Amino acid sequence: MAQISHGPVRIRPYQPTDAASTRDLFQTTVHRINVADYTPTQIEAWAKRPVSMVAWHESLMAHTTMVAVDAAGTILGFADMAADGYLDRLFISYLHQRQGYASALLEALERTVPSSRYYTYASITALPFFEAHGFVVLRPNIATIGEIEFRNYLMEKAK
Repeated sequence: MAQISHGPVRIRPYQPTDAASTRDLFQTTVHRINVADYTPTQIEAWAKRPVSMVAWHESLMAHTTMVAVDAAGTILGFADMAADGYLDRLFISYLHQRQGYASALLEALERTVPSSRYYTYASITALPFFEAHGFVVLRPNIATIGEIEFRNYLMEKAK
């Protein structure tokens, strides 16, 4: 995969050395951003600490995973997509929200993973972002982690 530049940020493929940074970014972002739409119990189940580093890394390696990095190499966000167009995760550091990094990651994955459709289970928090990028809600969904239920939305973008 080629490295893709987008303004002051560079989009590049995930590397094994990115595991700890992406895991920490995910957990911190859920605790800082998604807390506006989910209960503390839901947040804790969703971004449970600690997550096995091996399991985290393997889950990212199972998909096409891209990271957004600044000039110093600091990871600002990441996203991963399965071969069938399923966008599993798209997270931007709570310090770098609304600066175009999520859009750049989504665009890079759509260019890299050819699919007749792209789909995701979007959180309440992410719903407006995906709608702005051409995704439509197919149906509300209830996801379960352990015994904790979460509202999210199955969304699709036809190519």
